[in-house]
Amino acid sequence: MRIALLIVFAGLFATACQGPGNDSQKSVEPRAVSGDRGDAATESPHARAPETQRTDAPSSEDPPTGSPGMGLMLDYESSGGLAINDVRPGGPADKAGLKPGDVIIEFGGIEIDNVQDYMNALSTVRIGDQVDIVVKRGGEMKTLKATVGVSLR
Repeated sequence: MRIALLIVFAGLFATACQGPGNDSQKSVEPRAVSGDRGDAATESPHARAPETQRTDAPSSEDPPTGSPGMGLMLDYESSGGLAINDVRPGGPADKAGLKPGDVIIEFGGIEIDNVQDYMNALSTVRIGDQVDIVVKRGGEMKTLKATVGVSLR
């Protein structure tokens, strides 16, 4: 079996390496293509495609990449809900109306008791999803609607 594979490989290699005198080799003619200035240029059959200019700025057509995030600084030691220490200005939580001092009780229908519950709930959503967030603010329960954003970690 090993000898047969070696013979097949050697045969393929020999076919690929045949010289220009062999009738089985195809002749490739250069073709004319228009250049940037409208003049004719020749392109070899092995020429690279023209490179397109790439920008680092995402276009509106690019899907968001990264991990889901809300733009929150959290109190990792809280229990009985997850206390918010700070909200990133302009982030998804800020746009939804969350404020420092709010305590997250529920995120996207999942009860939140601590940071692990919040991280688990966040892992069930995708960037761009709409979620309901129930918070306790000054003794009152409020339901806020938020659009999940990209985590800046």
